Amino acid sequence: MFGTLRPKGLSGCDRGDFQANFCGSCHAMAKVGKPYSLATSYDIAFLHTVIAVLEDAPVERLPCTALPFKKVAVRRLSESNQRWLSAINILLLAAKCEDDIADEGSWKGRLGRRMLSGEAEVAEEFLRADGFPVDVLRGLPERQSEAERATGPTLEGLALPTADLLGKIFSAVAQRSGKPTFAIPLRRLGQSLGTAIYIKDAIDDQRKDRQKSRFNAVSSGAPNRSYARQSLLREAERARRGVVALGLGSSGVALERILDSLRPLPEPLRTTTGVGRWGRRRAGGVWEIAACWKGLAACGVLGCEGACHGVNCCECAGCCSGCPCPADCSSGSSSGTETDKASSTGVTPPSPRLNCPACDNRLSVARCGNVEVDECGRCSGLWLDHGELEALAALDTPPDRLLTLKTLRMPQLRPEGTRPCPHCSEFLT
Repeated sequence: MFGTLRPKGLSGCDRGDFQANFCGSCHAMAKVGKPYSLATSYDIAFLHTVIAVLEDAPVERLPCTALPFKKVAVRRLSESNQRWLSAINILLLAAKCEDDIADEGSWKGRLGRRMLSGEAEVAEEFLRADGFPVDVLRGLPERQSEAERATGPTLEGLALPTADLLGKIFSAVAQRSGKPTFAIPLRRLGQSLGTAIYIKDAIDDQRKDRQKSRFNAVSSGAPNRSYARQSLLREAERARRGVVALGLGSSGVALERILDSLRPLPEPLRTTTGVGRWGRRRAGGVWEIAACWKGLAACGVLGCEGACHGVNCCECAGCCSGCPCPADCSSGSSSGTETDKASSTGVTPPSPRLNCPACDNRLSVARCGNVEVDECGRCSGLWLDHGELEALAALDTPPDRLLTLKTLRMPQLRPEGTRPCPHCSEFLT
């Protein structure tokens, strides 16, 4: 999570909802120290949103960390989860600095490492005591370098260290929020998000990495650009389905739209034209923090105190027309059905769903003799649960399904070693 996500396409209450979570993560970082609030990014705000919905965190009006004289809507986590989120972000930033140093000996990376060294040690100690596998996070640069040095690397294999790390971070949220049944779907969300972020960074940085003679996963010869784009679309869609499965209500809608920023633009539409020095917002820097006070009040979160009530909170005419708030903004009333109110705060455990490890298609039940197996209708793969292989081997006559070869005309399949188990989502070895 290194500044890849963007809140594109958000408006009205969806934008306000995410802004309250962004401000919440900013306040969590400020507890480490005021300057660390500048290390807030849209990526860490994404994680904050998931935690906030699962723990049903309240929204309050608090002084802005950058402009104390102005109060903003802040979705504030519990003290423990604020500490956990800031510790995760500090170590992610430290890993990013180490990666920059390994890639090009960046002076910015060296400066960041020096500035973060003390807080990184404190964060590591806290996370170890909390039971988080810190070695997976601290060892990310080394595992990434090892993957890049491997013979015949695959794109998904190169993304595996990031995918595994985010899978563990998101699954840990379930335990911290007191909802262990969410661990598996959160792991799936984290894995697909990590893979998509890695691939998107490789696609976006391809030209820059070539100019600076740095390693790039797309230019390394493992995949081609078309393969990378299809893989990115697959993982972004898997992440989107993961958000839907979690049932995060209106916050989930905002996260779905943010995930759209991972989807690659059609090639003819891509451009290298900049937006100008003062129009650029850098993730984790002051340009992104500037969004805190530029008319982004959370109208939907705080009873819609925005354009529908005569205050232009979103800097757009009629931003709340058709607003998805529990209250009826267009009429100014606060009436809403009990179902709407419950759905805005309650979170129900996601229903189990089995997806193909190779292509992520939904598996369906198929019969091979008297044995029920799970079959992929897209790549024709079979998933055999414990004991089903032995049951098939015990049949007197092998089913025709196992004796028929099918010609595959497939989009990209995940290579072996990067395929997640349909049940627990751990990577199969």
